[in-house]
Amino acid sequence: MIGDATEVAGFEPLDGPRSQMRRTSALFAAMDKDPDAIRALTDAASQRAKNYGASFAASAVADPATADRGDAQRQLNLAARLRSLVDTGAHLADPEREAPAPAHAQTEIGYQVVSLTAKPGDPHIDARFFRAGRLLSPSEIPESEWSLYDSQMTVYLAPWPRILDAIRQFGDTYNLIASGQQ
Repeated sequence: MIGDATEVAGFEPLDGPRSQMRRTSALFAAMDKDPDAIRALTDAASQRAKNYGASFAASAVADPATADRGDAQRQLNLAARLRSLVDTGAHLADPEREAPAPAHAQTEIGYQVVSLTAKPGDPHIDARFFRAGRLLSPSEIPESEWSLYDSQMTVYLAPWPRILDAIRQFGDTYNLIASGQQ
């Protein structure tokens, strides 16, 4: 669906990978009508997107100077497409749901990078965002503290502008798909 044929047979993408992916979003929306089908599809897509994000994070930490290009960026673009398709399809199926926006997805990608290196006591990240020696994930952060958490992830990553640029590109890719459906 998103331009990665790894472990996939007999399925051609419905849209070009640099498009707004309207046909693929519509497929997610149609699948949303069947609870079992959409759960299986979104669970698989979400897990694959998480894996792409983890691959990007490992590459970015290993070589921050190339985080915004090559295979690291390719993995991140694949993650952005899948994340946006899942979120956009859900919104198309039920317009009462919140419209997809890249901010939360970008914070989750930032978390995947930061969690590999940040330790309790880091001066850039408030101690309340750590528990049992690990950085809390975005899903563990109360909505009221989301903005502070996101800002601290960005400050932590500031010494690595190419990582931040890659995350911005992730947001652009995510938004391209999400904005094409509204």
